[in-house]
Amino acid sequence: VVLPTRNSRWRQLSVAALLSGVILVAALWVYNSTGAATNLTARVPDHFKKFTNQATVNATLPLPDGSIVVLNPGSSLYFPENFSTGERLVMLEGSAFFEVMPDKTKPFVVESNELRTHVLGTSFWVKEGRPNQPASVVVRTGKVMVSAVAAAPGATDLNPVTLLPNHQVKYFEKSRQFELSLADSLLPITATHKLLNGKKPAEVLHLEYEKPTPLFKVAEDLQQLYGVDIKIENSAMRSCLLTGDLSVPELHQKLEIICLSLGGTYATEGTSLVIKGKGCGL
Repeated sequence: VVLPTRNSRWRQLSVAALLSGVILVAALWVYNSTGAATNLTARVPDHFKKFTNQATVNATLPLPDGSIVVLNPGSSLYFPENFSTGERLVMLEGSAFFEVMPDKTKPFVVESNELRTHVLGTSFWVKEGRPNQPASVVVRTGKVMVSAVAAAPGATDLNPVTLLPNHQVKYFEKSRQFELSLADSLLPITATHKLLNGKKPAEVLHLEYEKPTPLFKVAEDLQQLYGVDIKIENSAMRSCLLTGDLSVPELHQKLEIICLSLGGTYATEGTSLVIKGKGCGL
C-alpha cells in the first residue's frame, strides 16, 4: 500500500501545524474564569510580589529561576522574589504562557482557582473552569501531577492524577471528578525526549517511509514520537506494508492517512489509540 507522496499541500499543512505544535510544546496557558469556588487572592502569601500586565499587548516576565512567563493583557502573576528550598510556587489570575526551567529538586507549581499543577520542567496547558465548562490540564512534554485546590465541606479529597505527554484531564467541580483522556490535538514530544532512531528533529518530524515498512513498525515509531500507546486490534493488520510520506505533525492526521491506505479505521479508547481493520487487501 502506498501512502500519498509529498506535495505542496502537505508541505503547507505540515509547516502550519508544526508552528502550532511548537507553540503548544513550549507553553502553559491559564485562562481566567468567573464564579470559581475558591478565592485565589486570599491564598497568596504576604511576601509574594504581584505583576499585572496593564498594557494592551502581551508582557514577558522572567522568574527568579530562569523560567519565562508571558502574561496576557489584564492578567496578574504572584511570585516570590526568590525561590527558596521546596517548591517553586506561583499563582495566576488570567491567562499566561509559561516556559518552565527544569529543576528536579524544586517542583514548579502553578496554582489557580481550582487546580494545583506540579511539574519539574515541562510544558502543558491549564484552563480554569468556566460556566458549563470543566477546568482542564493538557500535557505536551514531560509528566505532571494535578490535584484539586480544595475540597467542598465534608467531601473526600480526590487522589492526584498523573498525566503523561499528550494526555489531558478534566475536572468537574460540581461532582468533584477527574476525567482522564488523550488530548484533542496530539503533537510530537521530541523537543525534550530521546529522538527517534538517533535522527535530528527535522528528520523525525519528516517521517517518510521510502521502503515498504510493516504497520507494527510504523506504530512503534509513532508511539516513540508522540508518547501515546497505539494498538493494532487485528493481528492480520500488523504485517501490512506501508510506504510514503507521514510528515503531517498531528497524530490524528497520520492515522487517517494510514487507515485510508489500508481500508481500516482507528478509535480512541481511554489514553490509547486502536487501529482496526480486517487486514491487507481484505
